[in-house]
Amino acid sequence: MLGLVVWSAMAIIFYAGALSFAPALVAIVLAEAFGWRSVFYWLAVGGGIGLAGRLYTAPAAALPDNGEHIALHLGAGFVGGLVYWLIAGRLAGISGSTRQPAPPDPSADATETLGTSGSRTRQS
Repeated sequence: MLGLVVWSAMAIIFYAGALSFAPALVAIVLAEAFGWRSVFYWLAVGGGIGLAGRLYTAPAAALPDNGEHIALHLGAGFVGGLVYWLIAGRLAGISGSTRQPAPPDPSADATETLGTSGSRTRQS
């Protein structure tokens, strides 16, 4: 019995991931291209994917629409969008080349160079 529950849960997770992959990929590419890092963007994307999943998997005639199903899918999408923003969305559009280097230390009285062995040597 437990094996059936585990396999069913894995199938549902795989199906939900496969269903949300394309819209999430489009949202990620747009956020990276335009540098959109707002948590509200990711909440809207997550909610939209959750709502689209509800509308795609359950036609209006299949489930009674008392608002609970829509709220459940929107809530799950919001949580997914928030988790993605916490993990990766906050840094969207930021690459290593666009970060400003640290300003030079004005208290250094001598310049430092790298020796042939990679160690720093001071020159006066």
